[in-house]
Amino acid sequence: MKLKSALLQEIRKRREEKKISQADLAELLNISSDAYRKIENESNGLSVNRLFNICQNLDFSLAMFFTSNRGEQINAEVLEIENTQLRKDLEYVIADVWYLRETNSKLMGIIGVNSINLQGIKQSPN
Repeated sequence: MKLKSALLQEIRKRREEKKISQADLAELLNISSDAYRKIENESNGLSVNRLFNICQNLDFSLAMFFTSNRGEQINAEVLEIENTQLRKDLEYVIADVWYLRETNSKLMGIIGVNSINLQGIKQSPN
């Protein structure tokens, strides 16, 4: 389950536990009940400011959400997403390194340099 879905599910659960209708919460948030319904159904985006206001009106703690068992599961999912992105980023970096090595080798051939050491360029004897 994605982070946003899990968070909205917990918010919906909290709202229902407090016996607050979507229309009543929407009124507290100064938005239409349709707009709030779309937030819970993930049809509308959810800004950080709006999320904060929803949590305040429901006495819902984001900190508790992220430190609960569900939060641990979600944190693991977030880490997996981050790891996947890091792997993709690493693949791009590796591809760039190979491209740069090939380009460097071609340029070295053009200018007549055979090898590079860590201190700089060392030309081969002519």
